[in-house]
Amino acid sequence: MDTSSRFVLNQSLTKLSFNRKNLGDEKIKLLLDSVKEDVLEELDFQRNLIGPSGAFFIAEFMKRNSSVKILDLSFNTLGVEGAKNLSQFAPSNSTITSLNLSGNTIGSEGLNYMSQFLQQNSSITYLNLRRNAISAPGMEYLSKALSSNASLTSLELGVNQIGSKGLKYLLECYHTNVTLSSLSLENNQLDPESSHYFGDVLQRQPVLRYLNLTVNNLGTDCAVSLSGSLEKNNTLTYLNLEDTQIGTYGAKLFAESLKRNTTLTSLNLSSNKIDNGAVYPFVDLLKHNTTLLSLDLGRNSWSNCKQFYSSLLNNHFITTLTLDMNSKHWALPLLKINEDYTTMNKQTSNWPTSHPLLPPSDQHTIHQFLSNISQYNLPREIQILLVQALLSLRNSYHLYHSKYFLKSFNPHKKTTQPTLATIQQVKLTQLKEIYAYWTHNLITRKEK
Repeated sequence: MDTSSRFVLNQSLTKLSFNRKNLGDEKIKLLLDSVKEDVLEELDFQRNLIGPSGAFFIAEFMKRNSSVKILDLSFNTLGVEGAKNLSQFAPSNSTITSLNLSGNTIGSEGLNYMSQFLQQNSSITYLNLRRNAISAPGMEYLSKALSSNASLTSLELGVNQIGSKGLKYLLECYHTNVTLSSLSLENNQLDPESSHYFGDVLQRQPVLRYLNLTVNNLGTDCAVSLSGSLEKNNTLTYLNLEDTQIGTYGAKLFAESLKRNTTLTSLNLSSNKIDNGAVYPFVDLLKHNTTLLSLDLGRNSWSNCKQFYSSLLNNHFITTLTLDMNSKHWALPLLKINEDYTTMNKQTSNWPTSHPLLPPSDQHTIHQFLSNISQYNLPREIQILLVQALLSLRNSYHLYHSKYFLKSFNPHKKTTQPTLATIQQVKLTQLKEIYAYWTHNLITRKEK
């Protein structure tokens, strides 16, 4: 085979990618047989008409190859027998960290074999089983495997049919599992009963950091359970509830609970039939919450989002806010200011490592500052803290100056608090005075 023979000549390859080539089982075998050296780290064979025989050839290759870390077999035709054949390499290979089997229709029976694989493997951290016609019995097999697996951190199970019963089986693994932190269960026929299981896990075993439940009929019960849990949970950073039927009441519950949550950075409540009754609770949330960076409230029943303008003037941390198409012209400038502020703060906290990333003017200012304080023989740790404080003042000055400028062009003055301009002006004046003192009195001052 001409394609595979080329690889005999190049034995230094670390990645072999033949996705969407429709190679079939026999050509896959020829291709793998041509690889003689144990150097490959990634195999990408998605959409190649690989069936049970091809899975056997790949398993045999994995047994003799100890370097492969990433294996992508998504959207092939493995089926139950393919899953059985593929699972055979587990005892001989302890390097695989990522396995993608999405779109292979392995079903619950095939998952039984892959669960045995998980019990024997101690290196895998990512497993993708999307679109595999897996139902509740498969979750029972998987949960038992995860109870003893201490390596898997991310599990993709979207677009299956596990239902509430299957979810209950799956979450039982959290009685002993303390590593599975990312869980994606979108479009899995989950119902309102399912919400209680998640609420219990989030409170009892705070391991989850990423949770995706999109396109499930969870209803208001979901909001009651999860929002209550978020008040006590200190690990979850990402929650996606798009199209889960939580409604306006459910949205208001989340807005209230997030006032007391300090870890969630991304929340998606789009396509949930939320109306204007939830506008004020979220406006109020954005005035108090300093953790949330991304909030998606798009494709809901908003008729007026103008009240969010004042909250964005006061919230300096959120960088992504999705409302409706009409809000983009005034929201985007404010969000861009927040994004710049976040970037500058990261550079500040990482200084001096981030020094080359700073604008030349800032680099020059810092150089002058360090030169002028050199006479005091301060410890390096103190010098770093002083420079970071200087940069922090610069960041705040830039932030308030930018937002006060936009305030003067506020297209929705009637909905803005009348005292906001005064508050912003006072903050701006104070920052100008402090910034001027640092830059002129401490930095550019010549030695007498």
